[in-house]
Amino acid sequence: MVLVGTAFGMFFAFISRILVARHIGQSKYGIFSLALVILNIAIVISCLGFREGSGRQIAYYRGKNIASKVRGIIISSIKLCLIASVVLSIFVFFTSDIVSIRVFQSPELCTPLRIFSIATPFFVLIYILTSIFRGFERVDARAYFQDICRNGLFTLLLLPIILFKLSSISVFYAYLLSSILTCIVFIIYTFKRLPLPKVKAVADPMGKELLIFSLPLLGYAILGIIMSWTDTLMLGYFKTPDVVGLYNAALPIASLIGIFGSSIVFIYTPITANLYSQNLIVEMKRNYAILTKWSFAVALPLFLTIFLFPDAVLGFLFGSQYTPASKALQILSLGYVIQAFLGFTGSTLTAIGRTRTLLWTSVIATSSNVFLNALLIPRMGITGAAIASAVSLSLAVIILLTRIYQISRIHPFTKNYLKPIITSLCAIFIVHLIAKSLMIATLWMLPIFFILFLIIYGFSLLLTKSFDNEDIMMLLEAERISGIKFDLLKKLLRKFI
Repeated sequence: MVLVGTAFGMFFAFISRILVARHIGQSKYGIFSLALVILNIAIVISCLGFREGSGRQIAYYRGKNIASKVRGIIISSIKLCLIASVVLSIFVFFTSDIVSIRVFQSPELCTPLRIFSIATPFFVLIYILTSIFRGFERVDARAYFQDICRNGLFTLLLLPIILFKLSSISVFYAYLLSSILTCIVFIIYTFKRLPLPKVKAVADPMGKELLIFSLPLLGYAILGIIMSWTDTLMLGYFKTPDVVGLYNAALPIASLIGIFGSSIVFIYTPITANLYSQNLIVEMKRNYAILTKWSFAVALPLFLTIFLFPDAVLGFLFGSQYTPASKALQILSLGYVIQAFLGFTGSTLTAIGRTRTLLWTSVIATSSNVFLNALLIPRMGITGAAIASAVSLSLAVIILLTRIYQISRIHPFTKNYLKPIITSLCAIFIVHLIAKSLMIATLWMLPIFFILFLIIYGFSLLLTKSFDNEDIMMLLEAERISGIKFDLLKKLLRKFI
C-alpha cells in the first residue's frame, strides 16, 4: 500500500512540477523551488523531530504494552508541533521581505514566501498525524493523505490555472489550498480511525521524554533538509533563478531512485523498533538484508535508465530547454543509488534509539556539503552542486552503516545480494554499448530499456541462485492476495533453487 501510495504521490508531484515548470517558465520555476525549500525547512523545524520520533516511540511502547505512554506521546506531539508551527509561520511571514531582498536578491520571492508560510501549520499537522498512524503500523493514512490527496489536489488545482492562463502567483495559492483541504479531511479521518488507547492521559503526557528523544532527530532532520536543499539555496545565492530552475529539473528525477526504499522505510522503522523493544536482534538483521535487496532490485534498473539516457529523460519530462542538466542528473543519480545500495541506515539507528549518532553524522555530511558547494558552484555551476550533493549523501550513509555494524553487526552484504548485482551490471553495460553504437535513444525506448534492465537483473537472480526463503514467501503472498496463479514462475524457480 505504501509503494502504491508513494508511486501515485510521486506521479502527481512529478506532473505538478512539470506543469509548473512549463507554465511559469524557468526563472519563475526557480522562485517556486526556492520558496519550496524555505517552506520545507520551516516544516522540519516545526515538527521538532517528531516525524520520526513519535512513530518510533509509539511502536516501542506498544511493543512493551504501555498504553498510557502511547496516548501521552500522541497528545504531546500534536500539541507541541502545532504551537511551534504557528510561531514559525508568523516569523516567516513577517521576515519574508528581508529573506527575499537581502539574502537572495529576488524581491519577487517575497509574496510566494508569505503564501507558503501560511501553509506551514497545515503541512506539520499532516506529517505528525501520519507519524502517529505509522507508530500503529498503519500505512493507509500516509498513502491516502500525505501522498495521494495532497499531491493529487495540487495537480488538479493547476489544471484550471493553466487552462485559463492565470498568473504565476496563482500557482502558490493552489499549493496552499491543497494543503488546507488535505489537512481538514485528514483530521476528520483521524477522529474516526485512530486506534487511541483507552486510558487516561497524565497531566504532562510524555512531552519531556518525547522532546529529549526527538531533539537529536530534529537536528538530524534540519541538517538533512539543509543538505538536501543547500545546492538550491547556494545556487540561488551564487547564480540566477534560471540556473536554480535547471538544477531542480534534475534533482526530483534522481530522487525517484529511492522510491521503493522510502516506501519500505515507512513501515520498516516501527516494526524494527518493536522488534528491538523485545530484543529480537536476529530478526532485525534478517529484515535489513532482505529488504535492502528488494529495494535495490527496483532502484538499479531505474538508476541505469536515468544514468545512461539523461538527455532523453530530461527532454521528455521537462522539455528540451532542461537537457543542459543531464550531467548533473547523472552525478545526482550516483549519490542516490549508493544510498539505496547500503540500505536503511538512518531508520535503523532511529529504531534502536541512537539518535545522537544520526545528529553528528548529519553535522559532518552537511558541513562537507556546504564546503563543497561553496568551492564548486562558482566554478562548475549545477555540475558542482551535483558533485557536492552526491559526495555528501554517500559520506553520510557510509558513516551510518559503519556505526550500525559496530553496534549490532547488521549489514546488507550477503552473497545473495552481491552476486546478481555484479553479473547483471556486466550484462547491462554490454547491452548499452551495443545499443549506443546502433541507435540514438529516444523517448519510446526508455520504458523498453527499463524493462530490459529489470529482466536482466531477474535472470541474474536465477542464474546465481540468489533467492532467499523470504522471496518465495513474498511470491506466495502475492499469489494469495491477487488470486493469480504463478505456476510457470514457480516451476522456473524450482529449477534454480
